Formats: sequence, structure tokens, C-alpha cells
Amino acid sequence: GRIIGYTQDGDFVRQFGEKVTDACLAAANCPPLALNEPVGLITNEAGDVYIADFWNKRVLVLTKDLQVKTTIAVESWGSRNVTDRPYMALLPDGRLLVTDPNPCPTAPVHAPEGTDVPCPATKGRILVFGTDGAQVAAYELPPLEGQTVARTVGIATDGTSVLVADAAGSVVRKIPLADIVK
Repeated sequence: GRIIGYTQDGDFVRQFGEKVTDACLAAANCPPLALNEPVGLITNEAGDVYIADFWNKRVLVLTKDLQVKTTIAVESWGSRNVTDRPYMALLPDGRLLVTDPNPCPTAPVHAPEGTDVPCPATKGRILVFGTDGAQVAAYELPPLEGQTVARTVGIATDGTSVLVADAAGSVVRKIPLADIVK
């Protein structure tokens, strides 16, 4: 996957990233700048670009000039379910909030039909990463009454609370930031 920049008039400006090929995927040896299912972008005040590179299980952080600044590993990402998408939000102090979009793991692609994959009843998480890229907290979003899981499909913050869209409950929840980052 690549990011391609155009002007408002549609003129090409620049391209970032390398093509992901079937061969590099099969060998689990794709180039470091090959994006694999880039599904979310946010920026900070300095102009850094945060890319949710879902199937590579990482957030790739670029400078405003599209130079690699850092990579943040998100080991729980990577589901091949097309409805699973991560969401990100930045706190004013630079910490990164990401959602874990797959409340229940799916069976591997080549698993025999009927393979049972256990599903924790309370999974639907918000992960918090420090400014150094290390995970500093994980918050389990409890299911609402009548739900078996919570499914995070959107996140935003004002710096004191976090708004989370929960598709399983058809609600937007407001959670004090202090409950997520203890």
C-alpha cells in the first residue's frame, strides 16, 4: 500500500510507501515502508502523520515531510476480517490511544471449517501508548447489559475524557481519561 499526494486540482505531488506483493507477504518479509491495509490517518500539531498500518500490526509515524519518525507495534492488530478497523486519537501530551477492533479472534484463514476460537466476554479494548511508543495501558471496555462483547469503532478525546463508539451496543460512551490511564 502507498500514500499518494495530490493537489486540490488533482496534480500528483508525491508518493510514500512501497508496493506489497504476494511474495513478500508469503515470506513475511515485506520492505519496511510497505503499507499493508493502511486504514487510518491522524496528525499532531507538529504535522507528524500517524498511519494505522493494520495488517502490519503497527502505527507508522512520519514527519510532515513524510520521513519515518518511529514505528509503534500493536500486536493485537491484524485480523483479516474486513469489518475490523482500528481507530486512533492523540492526547494533548502526545500519548496515542488506539482501539482493538476485533473483540473476538477469528479462526486462521486455513483453519478447518467449524474451528472454535474462544472469545473473551469483555473484550473491546483501548490501548494507550506513551510518547516513546511503549504501551502504557490497556482498558477493557465492559459490555453493556444484554451485550456479550463491546466493539470499538471510533474514538475521540478532549484530553480529560474519551468518547468511544461501541457498535455492539449502538452507543457512544464517554469515559473519564483517568479510568483508562491509571
